[in-house]
Amino acid sequence: MKHPKKAPAPILPRFLPPGGTIGIIAPSGVVDRARFRAGCSYLEARGYRLSVAPHVFERTGYLAGNDVSRAADLNAAIRDESLAAIFLARGGYGLTRILNRVDIGVLRRRKPLLLGYSDATALFMALQRQGPYGLLY
Repeated sequence: MKHPKKAPAPILPRFLPPGGTIGIIAPSGVVDRARFRAGCSYLEARGYRLSVAPHVFERTGYLAGNDVSRAADLNAAIRDESLAAIFLARGGYGLTRILNRVDIGVLRRRKPLLLGYSDATALFMALQRQGPYGLLY
């Protein structure tokens, strides 16, 4: 009987410290400005600093900008050591289109708190399931 592969160890993010900086990106659907501002106000009122990606309010069809811009914003947040957390502004569809451009290795090494839903699940799974040469399986 063949034994199944052992499940990878969970990747545990660092805690979000009081007053920490949160990077906010939009790798998926178009962001509603009023809701976005309300969310930012909520976080700032609790003492967090925010770093909003430059392309958050772009629009390409139903997406928050083109694939190149959305991937660039995500990778910039991943590489930014000053960010204690990365929040995805909304879900929907779009992140799966740029997943092959994401620097998963740096994200795994840094382990910032990563918050998102819907198609962000693809990013969470990519963090857990990585094969040889960084290819997903």
